[in-house]
Amino acid sequence: MQQQIAGLARARNATPFMVVQAALAVLLAKISASSDVAVGFPIAGRGDPALDALVGFFVNTLVLRVDLEGDPTVGEVVAQVRARSLAAFEHQDVPFEVLVDRLNPTRSLSHHPLVQVMLAWQNFAGQDVETVLGDVSAMALTAETHTARVDVTFSLAERWTAAGEPAGIGGAVEFRTDVFDAATIEALVDRLAAVLAAMTVDPDQPVSGIDVVDAGEHARLDQWGNRAVLSAPVPVPASIPALFAAQVARTPQAGAVTCDGQTVTYAELDAASNRLAHLLVGHGAGPGHCVALLVPRSVEAVIAIMAVLKTGAAYLPMDPAHPDARIGFMLGDAAPTAAITTGDYAAHLIGSGVAVVRLDDADIEAQSDAALPMPAADDTAHIIYTSGTTGTPKGVAVTHHNVVRLFESLDIGLSLTPGQVWSQCHSLAFDFSSWEIWGALLHGGRLVVAPDEVARSPQDLHTLLLTEHVAVLNQTPSALAALTPAGLQSVATVVAGEACPAEVVERWAPGRLMINGYGPTETTVYATISAPLTAGVSVIPIGLPVPGAALFVLDKWLRRVPVGVIGELYVAGTGVAQGYLRRPGLTAARFVACPFGTNGARMYRTGDLVRWGPDGQLQYLGRADDQVKIRGYRIELGEVQAALAALDGVRHAVVVTREDHPGDRRLVGYVTGEVDPVDARSLLGAKLPPYMVPAAVVVVDELPLTINGKLDVRALPAPDYLDVDRYRAPSTPTEQLLASMYARVLGLQKVGVDDSFFDLGGDSLSAMRLISAVNTTLGANLAVRTLFDTPSVAGLSRQLGSTASTEEVLPVEILSTGTGTPVCCIHDGFGLSWPYRALAARLDCPMIGFNQVQADGVAAAGSVHEMAVAYADRIQAVSPGDAYRLLGWSFGGVVAHEVAVELQRRGCTVERLVLLDASYGANSIQSQDVMTESHIIEHVLRAGHVEVPAEAGPISYDVAQQLISDRHAIDVALPPKQLVEAMIRNVNHNQTLMRSHTPGHFGGDVVIFSAGRSTGDFDRPHSEIWRQFVGGDITAHTVDCTHHDMLNPDALGSYADRLASSLRGDVL
Repeated sequence: MQQQIAGLARARNATPFMVVQAALAVLLAKISASSDVAVGFPIAGRGDPALDALVGFFVNTLVLRVDLEGDPTVGEVVAQVRARSLAAFEHQDVPFEVLVDRLNPTRSLSHHPLVQVMLAWQNFAGQDVETVLGDVSAMALTAETHTARVDVTFSLAERWTAAGEPAGIGGAVEFRTDVFDAATIEALVDRLAAVLAAMTVDPDQPVSGIDVVDAGEHARLDQWGNRAVLSAPVPVPASIPALFAAQVARTPQAGAVTCDGQTVTYAELDAASNRLAHLLVGHGAGPGHCVALLVPRSVEAVIAIMAVLKTGAAYLPMDPAHPDARIGFMLGDAAPTAAITTGDYAAHLIGSGVAVVRLDDADIEAQSDAALPMPAADDTAHIIYTSGTTGTPKGVAVTHHNVVRLFESLDIGLSLTPGQVWSQCHSLAFDFSSWEIWGALLHGGRLVVAPDEVARSPQDLHTLLLTEHVAVLNQTPSALAALTPAGLQSVATVVAGEACPAEVVERWAPGRLMINGYGPTETTVYATISAPLTAGVSVIPIGLPVPGAALFVLDKWLRRVPVGVIGELYVAGTGVAQGYLRRPGLTAARFVACPFGTNGARMYRTGDLVRWGPDGQLQYLGRADDQVKIRGYRIELGEVQAALAALDGVRHAVVVTREDHPGDRRLVGYVTGEVDPVDARSLLGAKLPPYMVPAAVVVVDELPLTINGKLDVRALPAPDYLDVDRYRAPSTPTEQLLASMYARVLGLQKVGVDDSFFDLGGDSLSAMRLISAVNTTLGANLAVRTLFDTPSVAGLSRQLGSTASTEEVLPVEILSTGTGTPVCCIHDGFGLSWPYRALAARLDCPMIGFNQVQADGVAAAGSVHEMAVAYADRIQAVSPGDAYRLLGWSFGGVVAHEVAVELQRRGCTVERLVLLDASYGANSIQSQDVMTESHIIEHVLRAGHVEVPAEAGPISYDVAQQLISDRHAIDVALPPKQLVEAMIRNVNHNQTLMRSHTPGHFGGDVVIFSAGRSTGDFDRPHSEIWRQFVGGDITAHTVDCTHHDMLNPDALGSYADRLASSLRGDVL
C-alpha cells in the first residue's frame, strides 16, 4: 500500500501525505453525507533557519478544506488537496489562535472551533531520534494524556527498513470515548484502507464509485432491509372487499363499527354498503374511476368507503375542514364520477359539476343488498392528496394489494384477532385512517370511531377509550402527548405521522405495548414499524421494514451507506403505490427504477434522511428537501410559499419552519411588499388547510441573502406572533391566569386579552393543551370547540363565567408578578389565599395563590393527603417543571407540608418550604365549635368599625346589610353571600380533616415562622412539633404577634425581610 500511495503521488506531482489527506477527505465526506470537509493537520513550524539549533515546540495547526461537490475524480481530488495544502504552507506562521479569532466561528465547549478531525504524518526515512539529535542522548516516550483534543486524530508514519526501503504505514488513532467506541474506530480505519486501495487502483474514477461498505456489511444491510422480498414469490393477492366478505361470513353478528353509541354488525355493514354500491354503479362508479367522499368520521363514512371499494372504484377522501378552494381543486384534478356527502356538507359541492349522492337519500334503501363482483387486487383502492412542491397538491393512487399486504405476517407483538377494539381518530384524508379501519375490519375487530369533537378533546377521547374498552390506539405523538395514560394500561399504542419525542415514550411505554411507525403516503401508511418501545431511550427508532417492504439507505449516487451514516431512504416492495394521479413526470421522478431487485422493480424516493442503528432499526433524522412534517401532516413549503406569493401586495415570499422553542415547530412566512400580516393569514386560510397556514407572517424590507446569493435563513427575524400595537393587558385575576397559560402554551412572553389564540400561532393540538390546562387548573369543563368560538383571553374568560370583580374566587390566581421560581401559597382554613396579597410588595418573585374551590360534581377531599394530591396536580399544571417553592399559613402550612411530601414522591424538587404559624392535629384547633355565618359577618363588621348591638344575637347576612345602611358605613362591604357560605363550608370541613391528620415525611429543609403571642397549644415550639416529619434542617423564627396577625402589615414589617430571604434560600 505504501508503494502504491507513493506511485499515485508521483503521478500527480504530490506527496504521499497529500494522497492520504485526499483519502481521508473522501472517507469523511461519505460517512458524514457532506461534500464540504475540513481536516486539521500539524506542521513543524520550523521554516525559519534561525530555529534549526533551537530546542522548543513550534508546531502550528493548519486546516485543509476539501470540496467534493460535483463528483470529482480521484485525481482531481488529489490535485485540489495539493493546491490547497501548498497554499496553507505559505501561511503556516499565522498562529492558529489568530485564525480562530478572525473567522470567529460559533464557540462550543463540546468541540474544536474549526475541525473535529486531525491527521498527523511523520515521514523521516531511515532516521531515528539519536541520529537527529547527534551527541545528545534522547529517548522517545509516549504521553498517556487520556484526553482527546479533537473528536478523532489519526497519527500515521511511514516505516522504513535499515536499508531505507519502504516497510509500510502504521500509527494510532486517538478518539473521544464519549462520541465513539473502539469498534467504530476500527471500522473507520478499515474504511480508510479500503478508500486508499480503491484510489490507487483507478485514479480516474469518480469518488462516487468508491464503496466504503464491505461485503460483510452489504450482507447485513440486505438482511436488515429485507432485500430478499424483492425476489421472493408474491402470494396471490386479494382485494379489500374479498377479505371483508370472508370476515362477514365468519362473524356476521359481531359488532363492526361503533360511533356515538350506535353499533352496526358485520352483516349490517355488508348489506348497507352493498345497497350504496349498487346506487353508485348507476352513477358510473367502477374500476378505473373514483368517487369523492365529503363526510365526517362516522359509521356512515365507513359504509361509504366500503361501498365505493365494492364497485371497483377508488375512494377520494376530502376533509370537511378543508377550504372550498382545495376541495374544488381535488374534484377538478381527480374527476370523480360522483361525490358522497351528508347534511350541510353538500353546499361545498355546489357548482362542481359532480353528481352528488347524499347518504340520507331514500333511493339507497330501495337498492339491492346482493353482493357485487369482487374488484381486482391491482385496482386502485384510494386516492389521497398530499402537499406539492410546485404549489399544486398531488394525488397518490394506492391499490388494494398495497393496503392488504400491510397486515400480512405482521410480527410486532400486536395480535390481529376477532373482537379486538380499534380506535379511529384521524381524518379520512390522512392515510393513517386506512390502517385504523382495515386493521379492525379485515380481522374481525370492532372499530370505534371518535367524532371530531371527541378526537380534539383529550378528556373526552380518554373517556371514550375507557368506555369502549379500546385495545389498539393509533395516534400521532403530538396528540398522544395531550392524553393521560392513566387507566389505559391494556391499550396497545401505535404512534406515527411525525417524529416521536422521547418524553412521550417515557410516559406511555411502561406497562403496555407501544410501537412507532413510519411511512409516506406513497408507501401505503407504513414502510417501517419499530420493535416494542421501552422507556429510558434517547433515540426513538422508526423500526424495521413491514412485510413486503424493502428498505435502502443510499447516498446521492444511489450507493448504500454504512451503518450509522446518514442517507436518504428509498422504499421498494409491495407497498409502493401506483404513482401520482395524472402526473407522469412527477411519478417518474419519485418512483424510480430499483437497482437492487428484479427487472422492472421500482422504489420510492422518500426524501427522508435516516440511518441504520446498531440494533438494525432505522432512525429518522429529518428531510432532505424542503418538505416538512408538522403535527403529522407532510407539507411542501413550496405549496405554502406559492400561495403566499400569490397574495395582492406581496412582491417576494418565503416560508420556513422555525423551532423558537424546543419541540414546537411552526411554519412562518416572510414577505416583502405592502401587505397586512393578519389579513395575509386570513386569506391563506381560505386557500389552504389549517395545518398549512403559517403561524405568523412577517413583513421585512428585503429578504436576507448569503454571499452565495442564497436565502440566509438564520438572518430572518424571529416572529413576535402578536401585534404589540394592539396589546391590552389583563385586568382581572382570571384574565391574568388565562393570559399566562396562553403564553406558556404558545411560547410567548406576553399575551393581550384581545389577542386570538390562533392568530398567535395556535393550532388544534395546542388548543387541546390549553383547554386541558384551563380545565385542570380552574376546575372548568370547557370543550375544545369553546376556544374556536371565543379564541381571545377576554372571550374565554367570559366562558368561565367570571366578571371584572376583584373578589372572584378561582382555584388558582396570580397574587403578584415577578421573576424567578413562583411561590405557591396554599389557602388558609377558610379556603382563601387572599391574605398572602400583603406580601406582594415585599417579594420580588411571582406569587400564585391556591384557593379551596370545589368543582361541580366532585366530592370534597376526604383527608389532608387527598387535598395535597389535588393541589400538587394544580401546581404542576400551572407551573410545569421539577422545582417548587411552597408557603402556607395556619391550616395552609399543614397542607403545604403535605404537598411538599407529594411533590417529592413524584420526583420533583421542593426548593423551599416555609410554614407560617402552622400546627397540625386536633390540638391545633382552638375552637371545637362549628363556624356559622354569624361568626364571619360579625368579624367583618367589627373590622369595619360597625357597632354590633350586644342583644342582636346571631346576625344574618340581611341584618348585617341593614346595619351597614343604618350606620352609613359606605366603606364597609360584606363578602358575597356565596363566598361567605363557601368560607363556612371550608373551615368546618378543614377542622374535621385536621382532627384526623398525621403528616407525611418530608425529606427537605423547612423554615418556620411562629407567632410569639399565640395562646394555648400554639405555645408549643413548632420546630419540636414538626421535627419527626422533617428529614432536613428546621430553621425557626419567632414573630411578635398573634396567630391571626401573622399576615397583617404591622407584623410583616418585623419579619418580611427574613421571610423573603428564606424563600430565596439565603443563609440566615
